[in-house]
Amino acid sequence: KRRYYLPYGKYIIEIDRYCSHLDGLIVAEVEFETEEEANLFAPPKWFGREVTYDKHFKNKNLASATEIPEIKE
Repeated sequence: KRRYYLPYGKYIIEIDRYCSHLDGLIVAEVEFETEEEANLFAPPKWFGREVTYDKHFKNKNLASATEIPEIKE
């Protein structure tokens, strides 16, 4: 994967763009100091679905994945 850093207001969006068998998968991550701050965050319109709590998108699971995980509704 390649990681990019994008300033967004007072935040930095970390963007991971995957290659090889995960080609096409792009994951954006923003770190917050508190849960309240996370709840107040207004993401850019180009953000896709939320996958924070989907175990398939954890880095350790993506490292051994053979294909892009399906996003659960």
